[in-house]
Amino acid sequence: MRRYRYEGVVNGQWTQGITFARSQEHARVRLEQRQVVVDALEPLGKGSISGKEWLSFSQGMAGLLATGVPLKDAGDLWLADGSNHPVWAKVFQDVTAGIALGQALENQAKAPAMLVALVRMGEATGSLDEAFRQAAETLEEQQKLRSAVWGALAYPMIVVLVAALAMGVLFVYVLPIFSDLYSRYQTDLPWLTSQLMALLAGMRAYGLLILFALGGISLVSWNLLKHETWRLRWHRFLLRIPVLRKHLAAYQQIVFCQGMGQLLAAGVGLLEAIRITLPSLANLVWRRRLEACLAPIEQGASPAHCFTQEQVLPAKLGRMAMLGEEAGRLATTLQDLGRLEKNELDRRLAAHISMLEPLLIVGMALVIGVVLIALYLPMFDIVNLME
Repeated sequence: MRRYRYEGVVNGQWTQGITFARSQEHARVRLEQRQVVVDALEPLGKGSISGKEWLSFSQGMAGLLATGVPLKDAGDLWLADGSNHPVWAKVFQDVTAGIALGQALENQAKAPAMLVALVRMGEATGSLDEAFRQAAETLEEQQKLRSAVWGALAYPMIVVLVAALAMGVLFVYVLPIFSDLYSRYQTDLPWLTSQLMALLAGMRAYGLLILFALGGISLVSWNLLKHETWRLRWHRFLLRIPVLRKHLAAYQQIVFCQGMGQLLAAGVGLLEAIRITLPSLANLVWRRRLEACLAPIEQGASPAHCFTQEQVLPAKLGRMAMLGEEAGRLATTLQDLGRLEKNELDRRLAAHISMLEPLLIVGMALVIGVVLIALYLPMFDIVNLME
């Protein structure tokens, strides 16, 4: 169910409000059942368009236009599904008013630069269905890449979360019971147990202060990372972490190769393709490296050589790109390199995660085991005292 804001007249009086319905037509029917003469009705509650929605839109439009349906009719068919994002109505209203689809997508929907460039190219060449098909392929590859990375990280994150919850339960509910028991019998505690009780006492005394401090640090860090200078420093730091830097570098190289390859294959100019690809590179270090390629390429330098020299691509991939450029197949070569690097990233992620999973489980078991041993060690002395 979605929210809709309405304005209208009921029993001769003007009214406005919010109603819930499956679609805009369903909302209108429900309001008419309440004797509301609807004057204005618009959807609420959805923010920016997600990557999955852009993929669905590109696939849908490619399919509709490929059948020979005119763009206006394709828009009407797309809007007929009430589950779609409300911004599409504004986009196709602009198209009906005579504005080019690429411009409407950029103005109303803040579409990805890659999609806008391909749509504009499709409008100029009369192959809009092919433009949407190429955009859908690129967006799908990006979605698969993100899904693969998050899928690989999901299990370790769950294990860490479960371990944190288990330790939280131990410290909040279990340890205080044992602490009261030991203080009642006033027995000498083993070193391990005394350290655990001291940690519990510190958490009781300063727990809230620590939480507030962590929250403050997180808030300050979040605000600092909004500034490009601090975000660049953070990205540089991430690229210095031994294992993580390989995965981050591979991810940026895949995004670059897939995006550039698709744009060049669609006929977008080299410099324009680089400018369109820049925002898709999340790491500012990689973005700066690619920006540094613009001036030399504009002066006639070899693109593949610049990509290698500025470390946008590693030496091995750079040499392959140079061979592709010499053969006049730079676009195809970059797409192949993107697929090759993605397969390699999937393999490395699977290998590292398979090693990390047992380590996390063993580490969690050791921590909980040490806590339980520390809790039960003094029980032997207490039993002797009771005897």
